[in-house]
Amino acid sequence: MTPTDASLMADGEGGFVFNRRYRLRHDVQPVQIELPRPPGEPDRPGFPWLMAILPLGAAVAIALALKRPEFLLLAVMSPVMTVGS
Repeated sequence: MTPTDASLMADGEGGFVFNRRYRLRHDVQPVQIELPRPPGEPDRPGFPWLMAILPLGAAVAIALALKRPEFLLLAVMSPVMTVGS
């Protein structure tokens, strides 16, 4: 008895259920895949000078405009917060 290529059964509604057996292909050639090199170390970003200087200038301008020296504390803390981040 030889195996059939497919399983064919009645579905009970006048049709057939068809299930083909899988077929192995023996003529498949091996594939050579060349992977890219892993990336190198990224460059470290420079110090954000603009992020340190703009709040400093804004705090001094607000302190002079409002005549409130408390804003000068923000001017002093701006570079400290920039280095901390």
